[in-house]
Amino acid sequence: MPRWQDRSSRAVHFLFYVVILGMAASGIGMMVLSGATPIIFGGKTPTLPYFWDYLPRRPHGIGAHLIPTLLVVHAGAALYHHIYNKDGLASDCIGHKAGDLPDCGHVRAGSISSTIHLS
Repeated sequence: MPRWQDRSSRAVHFLFYVVILGMAASGIGMMVLSGATPIIFGGKTPTLPYFWDYLPRRPHGIGAHLIPTLLVVHAGAALYHHIYNKDGLASDCIGHKAGDLPDCGHVRAGSISSTIHLS
């Protein structure tokens, strides 16, 4: 795999983690700052606050747009490897046994999947 594809792959996977954790953190931040927790989880009937008044709303909204974008990029790359390259990368990622780490091309040599083995 060319170096730019390996770096792009690592960046997309890293961004998935950052955005998902950021969405959770900003969501919790909005709940705490707005006092909406009892309304949502306690069954009270008052209307929800206007979340745009709270600082975590902007990163939460950005994350809500980034996740589908990352999913499209990820799926597009998988289809590119499966249809155009025919390099077996997608098969390597989804064709593993339950409990085993996938052996995807971008994590083959010297990475966590090649150094940690689950028993």
